[in-house]
Amino acid sequence: MKNIYCIFSWNEYPLFEEYILAFSKNMEGYNFIISKRKDKVGSQFQRYFSGLLLFFWQFNNTPKMVKTDFNVYDISSRMTFGFFNFFRFRKRSFRFHEKQILYLESTGLKVDLIHVQVGLYGGITAYDIKAKYGIPYVITEHMGDVMFDDMISSKRYLNEYKTAYKNANQIVSVSRSLRKRINEFIRIETGEVISNLKNVYLPEKIGVIDRKPNWENKILIFTLAGLINDSKGIKELTSAIALLPDNVRSRVHVLIGGEGNHRSMFEQHAKEMGVSEYCTWLGQLRRMDVLAYHRLVDFFVLASHSETFGMVLLEALFAGKPVISTFCGGPEDIVNEGNGLLVPVLDIYSLRDAINEMIINRDKYDTEWIANDAVSRFSGKAIADKYSKLFNKILVN
Repeated sequence: MKNIYCIFSWNEYPLFEEYILAFSKNMEGYNFIISKRKDKVGSQFQRYFSGLLLFFWQFNNTPKMVKTDFNVYDISSRMTFGFFNFFRFRKRSFRFHEKQILYLESTGLKVDLIHVQVGLYGGITAYDIKAKYGIPYVITEHMGDVMFDDMISSKRYLNEYKTAYKNANQIVSVSRSLRKRINEFIRIETGEVISNLKNVYLPEKIGVIDRKPNWENKILIFTLAGLINDSKGIKELTSAIALLPDNVRSRVHVLIGGEGNHRSMFEQHAKEMGVSEYCTWLGQLRRMDVLAYHRLVDFFVLASHSETFGMVLLEALFAGKPVISTFCGGPEDIVNEGNGLLVPVLDIYSLRDAINEMIINRDKYDTEWIANDAVSRFSGKAIADKYSKLFNKILVN
């Protein structure tokens, strides 16, 4: 058995757990060890207080390991004391993971490969470990334009991040647009494209959402933003709804999922456009509720300005629902003639036309074909098979 040590740069991000679930069920010959931190810090006071506690904890900080599945382990420990600037953090992160890796070796689980989800900060730590111990590493990058732009403009961690990229045994981008961005960033043609994955859940686990009275006999359109902000295209979507012919607009109702400081501003915009009665704001949704809404509605719209991938589209397609998306990066690898329509970013007239076309032709989309096509391209098994070949190639070499 080969042992893959998994670093999640974004702690407790549900998608990364989905990866482990898919890998563990579909990749033979591997153990997957998830690195976790016991300490969680938030406010300035909490960080200061945690630092004091960690100063004492570091003297009694043996990692603890729990087997959660037949080939999945969680290993957790606390990060040692240090001031909260990047260079100290880099050293602390290295020592934290080094201690876990050495502990694993003492238990017979010698790490053969490190798999990092998101290069910042985990990729830098993986590079430091490779430099000392020779352990190869793979970075799966999800980071979008906003984070790239911020890093480039501020020059924070820029050289360190480039070093981590250039020394990775492989960089995996979740979309072609992201690979292009990475290659421009490090000025090297490199990396594979392997899409994000979506595991299949049984219908009884998802549950059912009942139609509300004002949704009856309506064509339901669903859109979802984990965090509602300008870049998610909510303003453009409600503007496009306002542009629909009266006899079409009266037949639709838009369900808007997500929360954020900008929500009230977009609600006010919908009111000003005269479409408030055609919209229901759902707020933050639990994962299984999202899947239930996908089963309820007629089609899904993603009007984002930029998306590294577009997981919300996968969730709609797995439910057999057609989609409309903007040409905003990742969705261009997902949407095809059989499952939906693509329109230019910020073009409310093209978005209106696409919504109108989808309303007219929605029954022409084959829901079974849409779901099967999505599963064949993006299921846990399909993506795990690609990673299995990648890991084998690196470990053999």
